[in-house]
Amino acid sequence: MFEDHVQFIEPQLLTSGQDWRNIAVNRALLHSYNAPWIWFTEQDFVVDPGEEYWKTLEAAADLDYKVMAWYEGPRFHPASIHMRREVLNATQKDFSIIPDKGDHFIKIYKDLQNAQIPIYRIEKHARHLNGLSHNMTLIALGEAPNYKPEEIRKWLCDSLTVEVPLDDRFVRLAKSAL
Repeated sequence: MFEDHVQFIEPQLLTSGQDWRNIAVNRALLHSYNAPWIWFTEQDFVVDPGEEYWKTLEAAADLDYKVMAWYEGPRFHPASIHMRREVLNATQKDFSIIPDKGDHFIKIYKDLQNAQIPIYRIEKHARHLNGLSHNMTLIALGEAPNYKPEEIRKWLCDSLTVEVPLDDRFVRLAKSAL
């Protein structure tokens, strides 16, 4: 995926007590050391067609927001977080969970709160699929998706219409679920 400016980083073997996402995000950040903005996103975050999502971000940046984040209800969600490098550098860069209190990025959120950094709430012009990995596992096992099955089927249909090369294994898997 070189043409798409995608770099794959081999995962590090973890020891007991290490948080996989904290390790992975910090390793990936080493490859973006000079980027003024960082976009943290998840594979199941889908931006709606058109320019509205991006225009929303530009408008927020014009208002001097240095952090724009996807929210699901009251929750600051790592599905999509846009953050200025200098703001990120002022945090502990700890993306791990707080057991029984918060998911990944909770420590970053707390750092932002403590520093009184305003966060622009993104709540439209995109969607977070939730449950994509589990649904895809079910499909691979020959079972039906169980979390928002109509949404996963739409995503699979949309995925088959893209103009970038698709792995044949994914195409077969997607078609088996439709």
